[in-house]
Amino acid sequence: MKKNLKLSFSALFLCILISCNSKQAKIEAYEAEITQLKEELSIEKSNNNALKIDNKTLKRHSKVLEDNQSFVDNNFCVSKSVADSFLDGQLKFILDKEKFVDKTIELSRFKEDSFFQVYNNFFYFTYFGETETVNSELDFLHYSMHKFDRSSANIRSFFDKKIVVYIAKQIKKSKVYRESGLEPRIKNILATYEDSETNADYFLNLYNKFSSKEWSWDEEYLLALPSETMKTDITEFYGEEIDAQKVFDSYGFWARRFHEGNAETVYTILKEFEDNIEKEEGIDAKG
Repeated sequence: MKKNLKLSFSALFLCILISCNSKQAKIEAYEAEITQLKEELSIEKSNNNALKIDNKTLKRHSKVLEDNQSFVDNNFCVSKSVADSFLDGQLKFILDKEKFVDKTIELSRFKEDSFFQVYNNFFYFTYFGETETVNSELDFLHYSMHKFDRSSANIRSFFDKKIVVYIAKQIKKSKVYRESGLEPRIKNILATYEDSETNADYFLNLYNKFSSKEWSWDEEYLLALPSETMKTDITEFYGEEIDAQKVFDSYGFWARRFHEGNAETVYTILKEFEDNIEKEEGIDAKG
């Protein structure tokens, strides 16, 4: 009986011991898991802090980028290489108008392009936006033309008689005065100004129409603008049937000049140019 009781106590103790050991093992396993979770949490916190730092850095860099873009959009930008090609030590490009004319003829590829393309692409009809960057020699000249003071006094000062003679010689030297489209265009522009049916009020009204939001290309309207005499002249100048573009070229030209208030001065300079071209042709014929 006593022996059986001892065995029972021994078995009970063993069960309790095993149970305690099992609970201890579970506790240790839980502690190990908690320790691991704490380490993972610590790593996660470190990563979150790193992300916060990266976000702050990204925001700072984004602000710098926005500021730089704002500077580019609102400031005149030109590369040193482009500036150096124009602004030599003695500033001859700015001070020497003949050099300016030569560079203009060179960059506009006068010999290769028709004058119509040169006029539209080089001497911009449209506004040269302040936000556009200037990163080539041609862009530099575009910008220069855009900034040019178009008052009568300044136009006459720049295009004095001496430089008009020089331009005529250089254009004549190109040997493509007519082929480029410049000769018929000059004749058309001058004849339009001289036509008895046109005057300042006529061209100012045209400017208001062409510049209005309601204006859209209207060939029928444009073809009705020239007098019968002008229609004959335009056909003769170009050697082909009159079209709306040729009418708009000359009538739109004077509409802008009268709006700017420099029409009379521009007409005088163009007449001088034509006279000097004809003199050059006479010299060539004699030569």
